Amino acid sequence: MRTRMIKLIGLGVVLLAWALLLVHTTVQAKLQTPDTDHLIQNAPAQPQPPPVEAAIQPAAPAAAAVSIDLCATTGTLALPGGGSVDIWGFVLGDTCAPGDATLPGPVIRVNKDDEVTIVLTNNLNDATSILIPGQDVLGSSGSSGTFTTEASAGGSATYTFTAQAGTYLYESGTDPSRQIPMGLYGALIVDTAPLSGSSSGQAYDGSGTIFDVEEVLLLSEIDPNLNANPNGFNLLNYHPTYWLINGQGYPNTAPIMANPGDRILLRYLNAGFDYPSMTLLGAYQRVIAKEGFELPNAFDVVAEIIPAGTTADMIVDDTADLDGSLPLYNRNMYVTNGNAYPGGMLTFMTFGAPAPGANLAITKSDAIDPVTVGDVVTYTVTVSNSGPDQADNVVMTDTLPADVNFASATAGCTESTGVVTCALGSIASSDNAAVTITVTTTVEGVIINNASVSSDTSDPNLANNSTFEDTTVNPVPVSGADLSITKSDAVDPVTVGDVVTYTVTVSNDGPDQADNVVMTDTLPADVNFASATAGCTESAGVVICTLGSIVSGDNAAVTIVVTTTVDGVITNDASVSSDTADPDSANNSTSEDTTVDPEAAPQANLTISKTDDADPVTVGDNIIYTITVSNSGPDQADNVVMTDTLPADVSFVSASAGCTEATGVVTCALGSIASSDNAAVTIEVTTNANGVITNNASVTSDTSDPNLADNSTSEDTTVNSVNAVSIAPEADSQSGAPGDVISYTLDVTNDGNVADTFDVSVDGNLWATSAPSVVGPLVAGETAQITVDVTIPTGASDADSDVATVTVTSQGDNSKSASSNLTTVAHNNIHVGDLDDTSAPAGGPNWNAQVVVTVHDVDHNSVNGATVTVNAIRIRKSNGSQATSTLTCSTNASGQCSVSQAVNSNQFENEVTFTVIDVVNSAPYDSAFNHDPDGDSDGITIAVANPG
Repeated sequence: MRTRMIKLIGLGVVLLAWALLLVHTTVQAKLQTPDTDHLIQNAPAQPQPPPVEAAIQPAAPAAAAVSIDLCATTGTLALPGGGSVDIWGFVLGDTCAPGDATLPGPVIRVNKDDEVTIVLTNNLNDATSILIPGQDVLGSSGSSGTFTTEASAGGSATYTFTAQAGTYLYESGTDPSRQIPMGLYGALIVDTAPLSGSSSGQAYDGSGTIFDVEEVLLLSEIDPNLNANPNGFNLLNYHPTYWLINGQGYPNTAPIMANPGDRILLRYLNAGFDYPSMTLLGAYQRVIAKEGFELPNAFDVVAEIIPAGTTADMIVDDTADLDGSLPLYNRNMYVTNGNAYPGGMLTFMTFGAPAPGANLAITKSDAIDPVTVGDVVTYTVTVSNSGPDQADNVVMTDTLPADVNFASATAGCTESTGVVTCALGSIASSDNAAVTITVTTTVEGVIINNASVSSDTSDPNLANNSTFEDTTVNPVPVSGADLSITKSDAVDPVTVGDVVTYTVTVSNDGPDQADNVVMTDTLPADVNFASATAGCTESAGVVICTLGSIVSGDNAAVTIVVTTTVDGVITNDASVSSDTADPDSANNSTSEDTTVDPEAAPQANLTISKTDDADPVTVGDNIIYTITVSNSGPDQADNVVMTDTLPADVSFVSASAGCTEATGVVTCALGSIASSDNAAVTIEVTTNANGVITNNASVTSDTSDPNLADNSTSEDTTVNSVNAVSIAPEADSQSGAPGDVISYTLDVTNDGNVADTFDVSVDGNLWATSAPSVVGPLVAGETAQITVDVTIPTGASDADSDVATVTVTSQGDNSKSASSNLTTVAHNNIHVGDLDDTSAPAGGPNWNAQVVVTVHDVDHNSVNGATVTVNAIRIRKSNGSQATSTLTCSTNASGQCSVSQAVNSNQFENEVTFTVIDVVNSAPYDSAFNHDPDGDSDGITIAVANPG
């Protein structure tokens, strides 16, 4: 906690309030707070401070698309009591110049549900961004949330969001611990439409948030040391000395103006890192919202802490009997500017009409500070008018320090006997006038420049009408070269036997060149010299380096390398000398301590890792495991042994040379592994069953291992089963007569690598078909036969057909199946059943060869009235001569008819071959179904012979 954070209670609060109210009007408060009644009632009267316009909130229109251009740049902030700091800040517009920044940034007002787009142009040398806690922002980078997009130096970024009602900070999200204190922050106010018929403003949806007067109070603090060097500042040393409301510390803070009976909305935003407790003496504040969220139950406070980076909305509503000023301040007592009192986080809530007048304030800064005797100092004096009226005949009077010579001043200013008088004429309300005065210093010390301002117009606050500026004047430096020496070691601590490298740097802070510079380094007794920078020599443990001349502002560095021999703390001393006078010899020597630890026992941090070459695999596949043992040191690991316990459901195949396997455990002797080296082995196994198998491995060594947690590992591998099936019919097409049952035999084979049962299904068929529902279980590779019967309908026509698709599906994996199509054809036709020889025996020169033809239908019934055509070929055996006749006959009710061929044999041997060539009937004739006693594939044929 800061030393300035003094917590006062009871009388302390009263004394503070008394001091604050000595310059303000008596307040008659209807609602008095404890311990302050006598103070408020007896506070002396004082003219009213100038008002600050607090406009009534207009009715919020319908949601609209709103585009806002902000530019980040640098600027300067005048501090209360004189002086200034550099700042970074936001300004409105898509372009800006260095020096344009203000603190805080502009207040952004939009309406609830507006689609808001903020385009940020970055004129800083560092990347920056906009972060709005409480709003869901989409950045131009495509990211959404709170922090989204940065604008690079010289670049831009876009932020889009749908406005949610309330009070919000907008601030830099980039390096916020530096950029926010530098001033990259501002207030976002999202207005809500008031209730129907209301002429007042309304902060949120609830009727308890209606107000008449509104004031935005942005709280922050300044540490001038950070502002002087933002990128090089050590944040651990952050120590603010200025506390601000809306960028101003008291007495430059603006009062809150209201009328008795007004409901006053105070929108607090804390852009600082402190936790101010904002206190209103003389009335209660009703807390209605925090961080943009309306509270379901508002509550009254005198003081409320505003945590860093948060907002709070409070209403002061019991004001009917108030007339005068109530102090509003941070009760944590941050009410100073720098080391001056009063000031800081303090303002007043003032009721009643303001008195006419012009509140002039004067500030002053010097450039540069410190200076040297004979240097020029330029003072900038600024006179500001915070109104409410114009200030006429303004005169600024500056009393110069005694030990300076006046040089010049802004036109309109005159100097006489060390007093500069500037007639500034009239200064309008909210305007200012600045003059510069240049002097030359003559003696060393601290010089004080006092200035004051006056006017013909009444000034309600004379406390800020004078100022002063201190400037340090240093003596002219004497001639010589201020040498200094520093030393560092690398590394520290070390171990016995390790190398230590000393870096010795000799710097010359001037003002003159140092000639014949010699650095002498006395090494510790318990080290061995190894080497040093060129130009250095070593003798008996003393290193002497001749560095020649070093100009002012320059330096020379040497390195010295030694080896440690014993443990303990060793000290290395060094000094520097020169032929040139040195005004400060206190910094001409230095020393460096190094801790040398005893030599530690060897250690080797072994780690083991394992991979499988395929995952998942199937039952029967081989897996190759690769096990790697690594040594991250620091020492060699000796007698390293890796042990691998194989999963139960695998068979060992092979391993790297030097490994042995016994009962499922593989042991590999890896010998020694140097630091930063590794050894790898491979182990091959065959999987025997499905499931997830785990292979465990570990490593040991004779060398101590500082971390045993990484000496074991495991690898899981998924082993899948393979389900497969095939089906093959002995015949996939058969035919038959209507009413026939046609049987098909099919082979079903388990093509998978595990036992399986297969579902049998038949589809696509119109004719009655029967088949088994399952086949199996079958072991891998086993074949079983199934029979599928197809019944040809009795009414089927000739050549009708039906296709039945028989499918077998794995029960182990229903995505694995096989199918076969069986085609059955119906035949409804006639055919020749037989030819019978009915020839009479040969009895003379002539012989009749005769056959009887029988015609059947598909059911072997006789066919009546069929016309049969038969070829008769006569062959005489003696000479081979032949003759052909075509014969016809018509079948009788028995389905028979006969044909005969007369043969003039003349006692010669003859043969007659009868062949049925056609049958004509109402049913079709199909010779494929003919009987063929002679085995002639050409048709029904019979040969009749005459022996002669």
